[in-house]
Amino acid sequence: MSEEKKRKPIKLIDDPSELPTDLSDEEQLLFWETHGLSQEFLDKTEEVPADERPRPREKTTPISVRFDAHTLDRLKAMADRRSTGYQTLLKQFVVERLYEEEKLEGRGSVGTADNAEARYLEAWERIAPPGQEWRALYEALEKIAHNVGRHSALRSQPPEDQN
Repeated sequence: MSEEKKRKPIKLIDDPSELPTDLSDEEQLLFWETHGLSQEFLDKTEEVPADERPRPREKTTPISVRFDAHTLDRLKAMADRRSTGYQTLLKQFVVERLYEEEKLEGRGSVGTADNAEARYLEAWERIAPPGQEWRALYEALEKIAHNVGRHSALRSQPPEDQN
């Protein structure tokens, strides 16, 4: 039997009151496999204010990079272990390495932990997949914590008492 014949028909939902509440993640997946939102439903919803919408992604330029099969397999395996795409992981590696090289050249403006944090967060905002900002933030902060421990120039000092 073909895949099309196995699928259940999609039931369109016209009103928010028809949406079930308190479903587990698995139950939600099953629900949305057989349900969809009608145009009537969408017409009833209010537009989200611009300041509450996700910011548009920065335009990127596609490039070609050639890797030997072994290196590409290792990259894909690592990306899989980290639950991310291999291209996203590759961009992360490039951004982090550029940051380190710029520091060595004295071009980076990293003198405090706050500057390092700002630079990492800025870099992660550019490459984080939509919906995975939490992962980007976590990994960026993990990297910052690692650098703060290694580099005395990055160690944050407790704020001085202003009184």
